[in-house]
Amino acid sequence: MNRTAHFHSVQIPADLYKVIQESLRYSYLSDGEFDVSVGPVVDLWKAAMQGGPAPTAEDEARARACVGYKKIELIPPDRVEFHSPCMRLDLGSIGKGYAVDRMAEILRAGGVERAYLNAGGSTIYGIGAPPEHAGWTVHLRDPSNRLDPQVVLTENSVSTSEQTAPSALGGEAPGTSWCRPAASRCEQDMPSVWSQNRRQPLMHSRQRYSCLDQRKVEL
Repeated sequence: MNRTAHFHSVQIPADLYKVIQESLRYSYLSDGEFDVSVGPVVDLWKAAMQGGPAPTAEDEARARACVGYKKIELIPPDRVEFHSPCMRLDLGSIGKGYAVDRMAEILRAGGVERAYLNAGGSTIYGIGAPPEHAGWTVHLRDPSNRLDPQVVLTENSVSTSEQTAPSALGGEAPGTSWCRPAASRCEQDMPSVWSQNRRQPLMHSRQRYSCLDQRKVEL
C-alpha cells in the first residue's frame, strides 16, 4: 500500500480498511492532531533519535508536504488511494490497539471471562478481574519519579506511548517528547501521555512518547 497507493487505488484487507477508516474519524475529530499519514515526519525524527543529524528546516518542510489525512481517500468497499506522491501511513498509533480489541472479542466469544492482555507493555486490556480483586491494577511509570500513577482495569484498557531516550532530540535528561502531526514538530518535556478506554478502539501513539511499566501489575 505505502509503495503503490500514490499512483492508483489499491485493494487492501478488510481489517486494514477498518483501521484506516477509524484513523480518519479520529483525524477529523481532532482536526489533524491525530494523523496516521505522519509517517514521513516520524521517519525523519527516528533517524535523528538513532544518532543521525537533527532535521533541518528544509527537511521538515519536505516531510510536512507529504503529510495530511485529507489526502487519504478510502474507496468502498476495500480500496485506498493517496493524493500525495510521498505519503506513508504509520499505523503504530492505532494498529496495536485495534489488534488487542480484536483479541478481546475473540476471547469473549470463546467464553473467556477473565484475562489480562499485555501487548508489549504499551497496551494492556483487562477482561473481568483476578480472583478476590476488583480489577487488574497497572502502575504507570512517571519519568519524573515523583508519582506512582495507576489504573484499575476491568472490561477496559490502558494505552501509553514509548519513552524517548535521554539523548534523543538533543535533550539532557529523560523526558517525554511529543510529535504533533498537525504542526509537524516534536516538543520535549511534555507530560506522560496515556489513555484509558472502555470498549473503545485503543490508540497507542508513536506520535507521543511516554511510558508504562509492565512489570508492576498487582494480581
